[in-house]
Amino acid sequence: MATREYTTFFLDDQLFAVDILCVREINHSLDITPVQRSPHYIRGLSNLRGQVITIFDLSDKMGRGELEPGENTFNLVLKTNEELAPIAEREKRDDLVTINKDTVSLLVGPIGDVIAINDSDMVPTPANSSTTDGQFLSGVLRHNDHLINVINVSKVLAFDETAK
Repeated sequence: MATREYTTFFLDDQLFAVDILCVREINHSLDITPVQRSPHYIRGLSNLRGQVITIFDLSDKMGRGELEPGENTFNLVLKTNEELAPIAEREKRDDLVTINKDTVSLLVGPIGDVIAINDSDMVPTPANSSTTDGQFLSGVLRHNDHLINVINVSKVLAFDETAK
């Protein structure tokens, strides 16, 4: 039985997770420069050690309202597809994609733990999930009497016509 690791974080009072193999690093709030005429959920650009990265507000993208950058917000800096390709090949996983060639970050709430989960602990997203949340999830994890929503990174990062 395969085990996967996830980094967890909060949006409001709900626990979410991202496959840790997709995460390059976690940073406290970065200085963000807004970008004119960008989709509402793109908070702007930031300079991370000389590299310009795009900041996605995950809460806003999921229809939960904007996060206010500050003490309780963090940036999950994601790996690019180029960085993920050798990992996906080694792990024999075609789900390790972020759909982007540029470095992006997800602005999220407080960071939780890194958890190891058996594949059998993942269940499909419930039909009664809100349509906004549900379209960005790849499933739900059962862990220590908690349910954790697993983010589908490629769906979150996909641009859609309604965002323009």
